[in-house]
Amino acid sequence: MRKPLYITLYALIVLCVAGGLQSCIYDNYDDSDDTDRGAVLLLRIGTVGTSRAGITADNELMHSLRFILVDASGRIEHNHHATLNNGTDLYLHRCTVTPGHKKIYIIANEESVGTEDGTSLTSLLDGLGEGESGIENSLDHLVFAPDYNLNIPMSSMYEVDLVTGNNEEQLYVVRVATKFDVRIINSRSDDVNIDLFSISSLADESYLLPVFSTPDAGIYTTDGVKHPFIFNSDFSFNPGDQPLHWADWLKLASEESNANADDETLADKRGWIMEYNIPATATQSVCSWDVTAIETIKSNTVIALPTHYYPEGKRIKDSSTFAPGLEQEYEFKIQFSNPDTEGEWTISPEFTTVFPNLRALFRNTHVMLDITLTDAGVKWRIFVRPWNLRVQPPIIM
Repeated sequence: MRKPLYITLYALIVLCVAGGLQSCIYDNYDDSDDTDRGAVLLLRIGTVGTSRAGITADNELMHSLRFILVDASGRIEHNHHATLNNGTDLYLHRCTVTPGHKKIYIIANEESVGTEDGTSLTSLLDGLGEGESGIENSLDHLVFAPDYNLNIPMSSMYEVDLVTGNNEEQLYVVRVATKFDVRIINSRSDDVNIDLFSISSLADESYLLPVFSTPDAGIYTTDGVKHPFIFNSDFSFNPGDQPLHWADWLKLASEESNANADDETLADKRGWIMEYNIPATATQSVCSWDVTAIETIKSNTVIALPTHYYPEGKRIKDSSTFAPGLEQEYEFKIQFSNPDTEGEWTISPEFTTVFPNLRALFRNTHVMLDITLTDAGVKWRIFVRPWNLRVQPPIIM
């Protein structure tokens, strides 16, 4: 039995406060004139990779949110846009629509997305009224070149069945980005300057919504076996388990990785999303970070480089026993200089590594890399997990 909607709304407001969410906005759409509609819908829209400690970066919050309900015939039934100036990670919305099967497109920070003809996504979507069709063709394969100096776009699409009366749906948006955090630990006996840091090969364009390469896309685990989007705490896959929506699975995986930040094997045990496409027009190339602003790193000190964001990638590994034709491979490279006995700065060889535990770079992937410079060379440690706000493990010098 469904709870009365006013009880649910009260409970949600209490949870927003008690749960420590960065912010929570409730928007009650005025549907008093919709007397011919019979499905009251309460939408709860959250972000995957949400901070419980109030530390979410501002550009990673929802500063605007749009959701479009499309009925079974492909016609728009509800097109709602909200401006959220201060940013939020949870948004509540109530509206009245007709019962039946719906697709719900959700886009956050659409102002950061341009279309191929140079117009803004907002202009395109603002022009769509109720009863119009064709939105699926416009959004399902929309390609753009992200500018991560702006608020990070987020998206998802759910299919739901609404009944006459009260309906409640918890939905999530996923950031259309991958995130890289890098720390450099200078354990050498001398100071160093960083001359080069690069990652290859990363894409320059992205689909707004994920484009899966097969209708039954799932996850691949350590045994190289494909499974549906099942999430059991014991990592089991049992007959009768109901697959989750891919974004719901990512939400649970993100929370799990937050609780087990030091487990470097967790990604392999939980599974990787590998069956997706990147745009045919995307170029995958070496991305060199700007190191000119990095000051000299004193001996026995640690610095954190600015966070970098990139579109999801798909650099297929030449030979794989994990998931042939699907497993990916990414290369990191660093070069530094240090003073010689005469006080002159000499540049080191290039140090390169390929990480075996970064098997895919699907959206929402968070790569945290520790690079330790020693008198003997370079040591690398990588943590790969769904997007979360937990800091990297502490370093004791």
